[in-house]
Parts: sequence; structure tokens; C-alpha cells
Amino acid sequence: MSDSWLGFILKVAGGLGLAGLGYVAWKETCRRAYEKGKAQGYKEASEEYEAKFRNQAEEFLSKEKEFEKLINQHEDEKQALKEKINAYREEGARLIGEYEGLQKRYNEQNKKLSKSTQTQFSSVKKVWDKLKAA
Repeated sequence: MSDSWLGFILKVAGGLGLAGLGYVAWKETCRRAYEKGKAQGYKEASEEYEAKFRNQAEEFLSKEKEFEKLINQHEDEKQALKEKINAYREEGARLIGEYEGLQKRYNEQNKKLSKSTQTQFSSVKKVWDKLKAA
């Protein structure tokens, strides 16, 4: 072989070698760019998720405070209603005591209570029994 052919073959082989090295370098650059882009995407997605999570947590906590306030209001109302029921119970007990005293005096005098008084007593007694059960 002549030197020119050998030089040509060496040049071609060198060119192919350089092309192969270039391809490998290009593929490595692409791989690194992909990994860098993937890492950047994870970072951005994580930051976005964290911001959304923080907003949701703040909203939840603010609503929790609202609910606590409502619960406290309902507890106060519940207590006021219990006090009202107790007052009605006491009033019912007083009325029943008065009725029984009146009935005893009438029995001693051989008198009868009027129908309307007996009806009212029955109504008071029913309501009082319900209040006692509550």
C-alpha cells in the first residue's frame, strides 16, 4: 500500500474516531441536560406543591378557629337553654305543689276543683314530666 492510502485510511479512521467521540460527548451532554431538566422540574413541582399545601393548611387552621368559635357559641346557648329548662322545671314543681295543696284543702272541705283547673293541671303535669325526663 502506498503512503497516500495509508494516510487516507488513517484520516478516515481518525475522523470516524472523532465522530464517535463527538457522538458520545453529545449523548452525554443530552443525558446531563435531561437530568438537569428533570431535577429542575422536580424542584419547581415541589415548590408549587409546598406553596399549595401551605395555603391549604392556613385555610384549614383559619376554619378550625371559626368552628371552635361556633362550638363555643353553641355551648353557651346550650347552657342557657339548660338553665331555662331548669327554671321551667322549678316553676312546674311550684305549680304542682300549689295544685296539690289546693286539692288537699278542697278535699278537706269536701269541695271539687273545677274542670278547667283539673285540665290545666293535667297539661302542666305532662309538660313537667317531659322536662324532668330531658
